[in-house]
Amino acid sequence: MSEKYSVLIADNYSEEIRQLQEELSKKFDVVSANNDGIQAFDNIIQLHPDIVVLDLMLPGLDGIGVIERCREEMEEEELPSFIVLTSIGTQNLMEYLCYMGIDYCMMKPFQPEMLLHRMEQLTRLRSLHTEIQKNENSNRRGRICETNDIRRDVSLLARELGIPAHIKGYQYLRSGIVMAVEDSNMVNYITKLLYPSIAKEYKTTSSSVERAIRHAIDIVWNRGNQKLLGEIFGSFVHSGQDRPTNSEFIAVIADRIRLEYQMNAS
Repeated sequence: MSEKYSVLIADNYSEEIRQLQEELSKKFDVVSANNDGIQAFDNIIQLHPDIVVLDLMLPGLDGIGVIERCREEMEEEELPSFIVLTSIGTQNLMEYLCYMGIDYCMMKPFQPEMLLHRMEQLTRLRSLHTEIQKNENSNRRGRICETNDIRRDVSLLARELGIPAHIKGYQYLRSGIVMAVEDSNMVNYITKLLYPSIAKEYKTTSSSVERAIRHAIDIVWNRGNQKLLGEIFGSFVHSGQDRPTNSEFIAVIADRIRLEYQMNAS
């Protein structure tokens, strides 16, 4: 990595803290390590780490409480990336963590080097997301076209394909395609970046977004405009293959719209 990201560690067990410090210090700047939730929260506010590795089972204030207080006290752009550690893997907990916008959840026990690998992936995504945000803010009027124009054209194409406008998957698909038109890399990080971005926009969970988009694609693939599907997806339709994956569907539609704008601009 070209720069060392700062990391705060909060774990319930001293030996795990020692192991994490030793491993993560190889690639990151560990600015704090402790086993108390209240102290962890205070240090996050004071030190503004890039990443927080947080055990959910902490004395004083549990991991979820730490994250909730950070969201109450800090501006959105100040929040660190949160990686939570837990030995409890219930569906309800996973759904709630996803709803809270947690960047990654790692089940205990785990190998510290695996956590290091995931953190390196996360920092690359963080850099990509920061760059996307920067471009959106500084080049909003310098894009190929305005977002409203893209959204309008995506809506028209979705209706032509036969996606029912009243289902949630229609809205999620439209937003996902717009994001992919503006940045083709989004489909390469569909579970880590695209789904969470859509979920945040509609105040839902990434898993709900994934299911709703899959349902919408199932509908259009089985009952939609077969002629238009054939024009866009070609061999997928004519060879009788199974429907494309969510990422394939979004990527193909986004590429078509992007190409149309480029042709119109030339």
